Amino acid sequence: MLNSLITGPISVYLILSDNELGDNPIWGHSRPALHILAVMVGFTLTDLLNLLYYYSYWKYMGALEYAGYIAHHVGVLVAYMSCLTLGTLSYFAVFRLTCENSTLFTNIKWLLETNGFSKSSKPYVVNGLALALAWFVFRIAAIPPYWYVVYTVYGTAQYNRLLTINKYILIVVCLMLDVLNIEWFSRIVRGAKRILQKSKQAHSE
Repeated sequence: MLNSLITGPISVYLILSDNELGDNPIWGHSRPALHILAVMVGFTLTDLLNLLYYYSYWKYMGALEYAGYIAHHVGVLVAYMSCLTLGTLSYFAVFRLTCENSTLFTNIKWLLETNGFSKSSKPYVVNGLALALAWFVFRIAAIPPYWYVVYTVYGTAQYNRLLTINKYILIVVCLMLDVLNIEWFSRIVRGAKRILQKSKQAHSE
């Protein structure tokens, strides 16, 4: 939760105001951007190691969702480590990091579940709706703007200077992450519908 509270708002601020990133999406970078990327690498690596160590999570999460989390974390680590070590694509990395604004509500959902709140309780319902909204804004609605910027730089001299791995990360890895986010969003929407139905049933009884 602390990670999303730090990296989420800061990443939005940097995308909107950091000219060093916006003026040169491929090669531009700034110290604040590198700092939050380093924080994200540390958090993601820790979370991945926990998932691997407590591998029995897959029984609770389901094998497919567990594999999705592993793939997501590996993709994020490869992408952000590349930005930190090669000094490229910081704008795109920070852009993707804005999705952490939705992670806060995922963490709250876990806290509510572990503290015994029912899925029809008001805090659970409100958080579920907030999660669906935040996920849509920061992970789904953000897809077209991201790919538009990719389109504007694709094939330019600066783009052609990138290593093959950077091009792979910019397009293939991010496309995979978008597919995962769309799949997870469909599950969130279905879950939100079930929560609303249960809430209505609980209040009608």
